[in-house]
Amino acid sequence: MNGFLNDLRFGLRQLATKPGFAAAAIITLALGIGANTAVFSVLNGYLLKPLPYPHGDKLVDISESFPGAHADIVGVSVMNYREFKRDLVALAGIAAYARKDYNLTVDGRTQRITALRARSALFDVLEAKPYLGHVFNRANDQQGRGNVAVLSYGFWQQTFGGDRSVIGRSIKLDGRPYRIIGVMPRGWNFPDKRASLFVPYVFTPFLLHLTRESGFPFHVIGRTKRGASIHTVAMELAQFKSRVEREASASLQAVYKKYHWQLNVLPYKHIAVGDRAPLLWILQGFVLLVLLMACANVANLLLARILGRSHEIAMRAALGASRVALVRQQFAEGLCVAIPGGVIGVAIGWLAVTFIDRAGIGEQLALFDLSPDWRVGLFALGVVIAVAIGISVLPIRQLSRNDLQSLLQASGRTAGSSHSARRMRNGLVVAEIALAAALLGGTGLLVNSFLRLQSVHPGF
Repeated sequence: MNGFLNDLRFGLRQLATKPGFAAAAIITLALGIGANTAVFSVLNGYLLKPLPYPHGDKLVDISESFPGAHADIVGVSVMNYREFKRDLVALAGIAAYARKDYNLTVDGRTQRITALRARSALFDVLEAKPYLGHVFNRANDQQGRGNVAVLSYGFWQQTFGGDRSVIGRSIKLDGRPYRIIGVMPRGWNFPDKRASLFVPYVFTPFLLHLTRESGFPFHVIGRTKRGASIHTVAMELAQFKSRVEREASASLQAVYKKYHWQLNVLPYKHIAVGDRAPLLWILQGFVLLVLLMACANVANLLLARILGRSHEIAMRAALGASRVALVRQQFAEGLCVAIPGGVIGVAIGWLAVTFIDRAGIGEQLALFDLSPDWRVGLFALGVVIAVAIGISVLPIRQLSRNDLQSLLQASGRTAGSSHSARRMRNGLVVAEIALAAALLGGTGLLVNSFLRLQSVHPGF
């Protein structure tokens, strides 16, 4: 261990003698590691971390769909929602919700906001507790008692300055008075940050008289019971579907068959992430190619450096240094470059993720926590070790191939211009150009696809 520490100290002294070389190598690696850390933090927040709700893995999304219809109809009818509450016994709770934009008036000032209308069971399904006051209850789901509102933490801070006496104050939504009864905790969002406040979803007589196939006004979220799984819910939905189709009139059965009526249940996280998971993995692959280019670049620099020091290395071997000691020294020098590059790269990645979060990019997915955790730490550590090995392996291989005694007798120019050395360095340059061409080609195709999508005429 002491020998390796001595190798690290020697490697640092060697880098200090060539600050320009050290800076170029460290910055090159930092950019590659920073890009990978940023993308992995986003991927980790969306795909690997659990949802920011207690027992979030038990949350499921239930929807109806009609793939055979011309319009993309997805939602749940009021009648089916009410029967789901009765028939889906594998669910511990179920709630309906939908967004709605309102004109909010506070102290004579009006602004346009997005609110979430929800049945009171939503807070039980999400196991959510307010920061101030209380949430609405089943009584507020009834007509005449639904004029209450619960604020999101961010909206409370922005509009009311964090005033704790806000409970009981009156606001107006589309001219109707609502009384503030609670504030949700910091960081609690559902289904995303766009919801400034939450109000009861009151089922009016019009909604209650809608038939099963005449309206799909909201989304439905549920929580499975302990011991139950999403497969249990799917089986109960299949039984429900069979019963409804069996009891329906002949004309309605024909509609169900024509438009391929389906009842779907999916993990809520799948709904929240949507079809972005493949895009995130593709993006991670792209930045890994960038890191490979950075490693090839730095390996080429280290290879040139070791060839320039071949006389020194041969002299050390002649004085008794073993081949293992020489290889260990080269790996230590690789670590001296990789570790500072990794530290700076992680800082760059953290700043990039912070910018994404604060800039509101992808706000509809902002319920996910993108902050670094132990997974990001392990990823960064693994990348640094892999980079240290990657940038050291070719110089070490070249070192092991050379006859140290002949290097001792040769000049640095001769050693550095050997056929095998030139071939290896040229191979690294070719690899860098190939990776750059692949990245540029992929980027060009993505930009071209984006421009084509932007130019599609919607027909109205």
